[in-house]
Formats: sequence, C-alpha cells, structure tokens
Amino acid sequence: MDPSKGALHTEVMTSRAVRPGALSWIAPSVAGALALSACGAAEPEADLVGDTDYAPASLQEASSVDDVVAATTRIGVDAQGSFSNGTENAVVSPASIVMAFSMLAEGANGAASEELDEWLGTSGEDRTHALSALQASVREFDGDPSAIQEDDLPEVPLLHLANQVTVREGG
Repeated sequence: MDPSKGALHTEVMTSRAVRPGALSWIAPSVAGALALSACGAAEPEADLVGDTDYAPASLQEASSVDDVVAATTRIGVDAQGSFSNGTENAVVSPASIVMAFSMLAEGANGAASEELDEWLGTSGEDRTHALSALQASVREFDGDPSAIQEDDLPEVPLLHLANQVTVREGG
C-alpha cells in the first residue's frame, strides 16, 4: 500500500536480536508522535482504506509469533529504561510500540525499511501474520473502555486495540 495515498491499517509485528543502543531514538520518537497526534490536525476529507477484507491469521499458521513476543519483551524493557531512567515510575505499552512501528514498516522502503525490519525482527508476511494472530488472540477481551465505571469494574479484563496511521499528502 502506498503510504502517500492516505491511511494505513495493518496487523504486524516480530523479533530478532536488538543491537545495543538501537532504542536510543525510540523515546523521543514516541513522545514526538504522541505530541503531534494530540495537536488536533484537521479531519481528512475522506478516509482512504484498503479494499481487502480482514481475515486474521491463526496462532498456528503464524510462524514468527514466538519471535514477535520475544522482540516485544526486549523492546518493552528497553523502552521502560529509556522513559524512566530507573529513577521514576513510567508505564509503557510494548505491544503498542511494536504495533505502531510495524504499521510504519509496512509503508517504509530503503534504509528505513531495513532498520525497522532488523529492529522488529522479521519482515513482510511473517510480521503481518504474527501481529494479526496476536491481535486475534486477545479479541475476546475487546470492549468499550468508556463503559467501565470505577465503582463497577468488570469481572473479565477489557482490552481495546485501536490502530491507524494517517499520512498527510505532500509531506
């Protein structure tokens, strides 16, 4: 999918050894992305989405799931250290970080694509199938977070996954 044409939506993720210092750019990148997303950009005129029906991969057919889980754990540990420096409390979501950068990897090319593939541990269909299968495996916990009341917590955990990458035309 051409990222210059609009929104990207995909299920992706993976693993491989992460070289020391590979995450030195993640904290500023994630913080910058979060800050930019909160700036209230104008709504796009129309949502551009793929015309492919979503069919999640199963955990059995996704060959890179174990690698994805290992990479997500490493990325989470590194991100926790980057955000807290060991002296402050910090909450990070390794799955969210991997999901966001995996969506980015789907539209990347050249050196950026190679670096993301190395950092995420796999590429292409293996990454897509692994994240799709992991997302499908937690779908039974999906629900509306705004429906939860502090004094009436649900007996079954609630986990709502949402992802979208929007690329502004012209840069």
